[in-house]
This record gives sequence, structure tokens and C-alpha cells, in this order.
Amino acid sequence: MEKLKKDILYANKSIKIVGHMLFVTYPLVKDNKMFISILQNINKSLILAMDSILYYERMYKRINPYPDDFDTKLEILRKINGRRYGFDKDVCKLILEINDLIKYRKHAPVEFSRKDGFVLCDKNYKTIIIKENDMKNYFSKAKVFILQVYNIILTEKY
Repeated sequence: MEKLKKDILYANKSIKIVGHMLFVTYPLVKDNKMFISILQNINKSLILAMDSILYYERMYKRINPYPDDFDTKLEILRKINGRRYGFDKDVCKLILEINDLIKYRKHAPVEFSRKDGFVLCDKNYKTIIIKENDMKNYFSKAKVFILQVYNIILTEKY
């Protein structure tokens, strides 16, 4: 039970840090390299929230044991979302998209900052441009999901 509370509190703290980075720090420094750090914190928060809700479900024996890999957890979240919680339907898509961006960045040999965003290039020079509006959109969707999980877990009577 303590692990569950600790994880969701850490996810909530991490998303608050993202909000501060995005709305306070970034406008002051205007460095697009911050987008990578913002993405990593959003990803960490979403994965912790996903793990928390799955652990919560497992604790009450509503789901069977599952392997500890990202794809399996995401698929289980898709299934329980439709049955119980009614999270936004795009939550799983958001989690997958941000995780893919993090993976893409790890394998991208070239990355650089431009005035309108942060550019990631793969070895074939296919580019992805990460912009401020994208970050704000990711943040708002992630925050809603994390707060929903937070309310489900911490308002539960044990």
C-alpha cells in the first residue's frame, strides 16, 4: 500500500515540476533543449500513474498478474479504462506517443535547437520537431490523467 501511495504522490510531484518548467522557467530562458527534460518528466509521471492504477487493480484482484513490460501494461490499461474508470480515450495514445518520442530521441544521432522548436533527426534525416504548443498539450492531457488516478487511489477508503 505504501508503494502505491508513494508512486502516485511522486507522479503528482513530477507533473507539478513539469508545469513549473513549462510555464515559469521556459518563458524566462527560452531554451528549446528544455523540451527534452519536460518530455522525460511527463513520461516518468505517466508511467508511474499507469503503474499505480495497475497495482491498485492488482491489489484488489481485479486483474491477473502481468509481465513487467511497457506494452503489456499499456494494453491492460486500455482494457480496464473502458470497463471501470472512463479516463480520456486518448490517454493510452498519449502515453504511447510520449514513450515513442523518448525512444526516438535515444536513437537519434542528430538533435538541435531551432527558434521554433527542438529538432530530432534519425539516421535517414527524417525529422521530428517538438514545439512549445506540443509540450503544453501533452502536459494538460497528462495532468488530467494523473489527477484522476491520484483521486481514485488516495480517496479510496482502506
